[in-house]
Amino acid sequence: PTADGSNTSTTTATTSAASTAVTTTTTASTTPPTTARSTTTTTTSTTTTTALPSAIVLYLKNPGSGDTTAQQNKLLASDEPDDSSLPNYNTDEDGRPGSRFLPTSLGFNEFDTTRIEAFHFDFDDFDGDLGTVTMSGPTTLTVWLATDSDLDGAAATVDADIAMCLPIFLTCTSIASDSAPVTTWVQNGFQEVTFDFGSPTHTFGLGQELVVRLITTGTEPIHLGYDADPTPSRLETTLS
Repeated sequence: PTADGSNTSTTTATTSAASTAVTTTTTASTTPPTTARSTTTTTTSTTTTTALPSAIVLYLKNPGSGDTTAQQNKLLASDEPDDSSLPNYNTDEDGRPGSRFLPTSLGFNEFDTTRIEAFHFDFDDFDGDLGTVTMSGPTTLTVWLATDSDLDGAAATVDADIAMCLPIFLTCTSIASDSAPVTTWVQNGFQEVTFDFGSPTHTFGLGQELVVRLITTGTEPIHLGYDADPTPSRLETTLS
């Protein structure tokens, strides 16, 4: 009570930036007649909400800038590409734009980086405070591809998947995959291709990575265009 004997009500609200829980505490004090003992009533209510899923676009990225030799640590990141033309990402292997990968007979068990394209996403870039991250909802991979030589109307087949991998790409578990034909010859430009993975659901734990992989099991090498304005190859999914 105040000095003049009037009633008071105090309300405190606490919101943590690292949590969605909001706690409100209200304390009401009443001063009865002087012959009665004063009483205090405290009421506490807590409301907790879960994080909403976040639609996200992750672009295939090449370390470095402009033309580079073949890189090992290719990435998935949310920043859009800004090169006005497609660089050559393996100047030590061929003289054409993009990144070339050779056919494999091992499928996604391939570890030779000249025969498999792999792009890793670091979940710290999404939310470093989360212990786990769940991928769900419609998931697609859009890339720009071309064959190494003129197939004269025939098609090469490219397989793509999304996988959960442990660091250093030693152990991977495929989550969803799709295949698509490629008919455009690299001399004539790149063909936009979309792989539809459906609506997979997978929860990634601490130390696990989301990886996009591409291979071809035919006889024709494939060129991949990405990380440039004309070829903004990207994964679209939902994370929460």
